[in-house]
Amino acid sequence: MIIKLNESHRESILNYLYKDASYNIFPIGDIETFGFNQDFQRVYAEISESGQYLSMFLRYRENAIYYADQLRFNLDYLTIFEQDPFEFISGKTELMALVQPHLKDFEQKHMYFCEAHTLNANHESSVEIQKL
Repeated sequence: MIIKLNESHRESILNYLYKDASYNIFPIGDIETFGFNQDFQRVYAEISESGQYLSMFLRYRENAIYYADQLRFNLDYLTIFEQDPFEFISGKTELMALVQPHLKDFEQKHMYFCEAHTLNANHESSVEIQKL
């Protein structure tokens, strides 16, 4: 079952997204910053009969993000895509492979995800400025 989330789902959806926090940095930030009551943002989730999250779809302005912790795409999301259109959608490559065949007017563009495990605060750089 896919439902539109509201403030009562904040803690549970964030717990689901934090299981893969580095990857879900954008939906986590959008939910934490804007919540569920903005006209430019909507959050949907697929929930199992036992109440577990199976996937999440976040619509932020003209952008969308699809996430699932397993390799799955519920075709019921297509109705939401039609009712709440977007210009861009992003997600893990293997998940987008399930979604993309249903997006006839979209062009696929691969992007790369980078994750830093350490930060070297002593990194030095220099800039040379010359008068023209």
